Amino acid sequence: MKVCSSSTKRPILHSIVTLLMIQFDYSRRCLSFVRPLYQQQHVRLLSQQINPTLEWKGAAHSTSGFVSHVLVEEEGSTSFEQVSRVLTARKHANDTVTDLNALELMRLGAVWFLPFDAPRDPSKGIKPVRLFENRDLQPGDYLRVHHNPRRFPAVKKYDWSAFKSYASSDKPGIIVARNATKGWMVIDKPPNVPVHMTVDNSRENVASCLEEVLRSYVTTPQRLDQNTSGLLVVSTSKVFANYYADLLRHKTALQLEVNQTQETEHFRDYIHKKYRCLVCLQEDDDRSILEAARELQQLRGSIIRHYLEPSIRAPKHFVAETFDSAWLECLLRITGTSDVYALVGHGQELANNLWSCPAEDRPPSCQAVMELEIELLTGRTHQVRGQLSAMGFPIVGDTQYGGAIPQSVPSRSSDGVDFQDSAQLALQCCALEFADPDIVEKSDGTESMRRSQRWNSFGLDTAWWTPFLRAYDSNPKADGKSQTDVATNLEEENKLRVRSVQTRKLPRPDLLPPRVSLSKGVNKYVLIRATHPLTDSVEWFVKSAAPFECGGPYHGNVAQDLGEWIAAAGYKAEVTGGGRIDYDGSKAVVYGFSYGFGKGDHAKAVELIRKYQPEIDATFDNTDGLY
Repeated sequence: MKVCSSSTKRPILHSIVTLLMIQFDYSRRCLSFVRPLYQQQHVRLLSQQINPTLEWKGAAHSTSGFVSHVLVEEEGSTSFEQVSRVLTARKHANDTVTDLNALELMRLGAVWFLPFDAPRDPSKGIKPVRLFENRDLQPGDYLRVHHNPRRFPAVKKYDWSAFKSYASSDKPGIIVARNATKGWMVIDKPPNVPVHMTVDNSRENVASCLEEVLRSYVTTPQRLDQNTSGLLVVSTSKVFANYYADLLRHKTALQLEVNQTQETEHFRDYIHKKYRCLVCLQEDDDRSILEAARELQQLRGSIIRHYLEPSIRAPKHFVAETFDSAWLECLLRITGTSDVYALVGHGQELANNLWSCPAEDRPPSCQAVMELEIELLTGRTHQVRGQLSAMGFPIVGDTQYGGAIPQSVPSRSSDGVDFQDSAQLALQCCALEFADPDIVEKSDGTESMRRSQRWNSFGLDTAWWTPFLRAYDSNPKADGKSQTDVATNLEEENKLRVRSVQTRKLPRPDLLPPRVSLSKGVNKYVLIRATHPLTDSVEWFVKSAAPFECGGPYHGNVAQDLGEWIAAAGYKAEVTGGGRIDYDGSKAVVYGFSYGFGKGDHAKAVELIRKYQPEIDATFDNTDGLY
């Protein structure tokens, strides 16, 4: 066998290296030539889409006046440049647009990004993300720009790190109590501030403000509407978040049981909430103002029952009776009533303080108000507002349920606030108590919590409207009977109202979204039934999504985009239930329930997954107690 010397090896190795370098350079040049062609072809295909938003996981918002869609076509572009072009173009066209610049808009969380090569199927591709900083873009990249995001300037009026009792701060504090060891805090949530981020604003909300000052884990297992103020539980540990979610779940389930004594309810619920609100007393053909007041006084101590239609839309639909088992039972108890406050004569000053422009905002039939104290027995979306409105007693300032008259179509004002968001809603969570947990160490070294017989109790003595009621009581000219001298001309009022006319779109089955849309991880899911308005034929859809994908942590957030897409196709969308789906890319387990929509038909969800994505091993668990 002939052995090569070291001097012979060097030329051979040099030749091999030279050949490899030549081949690598050739491959690199080929790729540099082919890649732009591929990207250009991809952009061309995207441009042929009727709705370019379909490339953003099917979020059908292309007709929105507050959203712009950008498909990048040139090399060397940045997100700052693309967003700046959108803002500049709208300003030149005198269209509605924010005063923020491109970078400020991104830092607000109003710009979403999807790369050019992202697959259509959410369960198999890259998830859309918010762009908080400038980044380089490639041809075919997609941007969704909320060019006029909703703003919540009220967050700047408060010191989110201070206690309410801390008087030396320039701004009022919001913290009522805190237990760092067990991971919870109770705050006095300001009005006109959302609890969680919205799809166009991830900064101005309770959770984000607290995260910024605490620099720690923050989640809000309890919810309050954006315009509702008052006591709110915030969790600073995952263990307590699970514990409190379990309390909420058991509260609704147990209150739906009958024949429970007051003492047994208090012992078994482990959580109680009371609300303070100011309601409109309205005169109509069936009752006078004083008769309406007597009706509320006679209901004191009684449990009021309504049924809520499962729907992602607002305002919600509440009825006193229904034969549809899918509707959700709602229970509350009126525990206190005040005197009648007339809004005429001396009471006109009170009306001026309760409505920003009483001559236009106040319902014409509202001639007096009364303060109520409500114990919430079940936790449904808009429950207090919807039930009182269904009884004929809408809450003062509530544009969605009859307590105020919106003066324009939904639009953003110069400060970025919707007219429905800007209303001063007279609703406050005034009392809250929950069972104090004991920390238990499990065998694997982790911690859990169990209920004890100790209670944490909190209360608020006043609401934003309390000083106005006290001023009314202290005025010697106040006359509670003056409302009898007032006559309302509803016939003339109706002549001045303009009724909107909606046209019905013909159904387009070809525009319906994918039947199954799953996101990896443990996420909330909804099951939606879509009904053809002409043939009554039914299609089913199942979707799961993480909070950052759908703009919030609730089942309603998961359902919103899907429901709007179905509606845009001309079908009626109805959420029939929900729960959670644990999906790892190959296996999916369906379980749990939804507070707002009830427990989903997990077997139906699995049937859909197996039919439309047979490669997924789908199972379900109907065990009670899973959340």
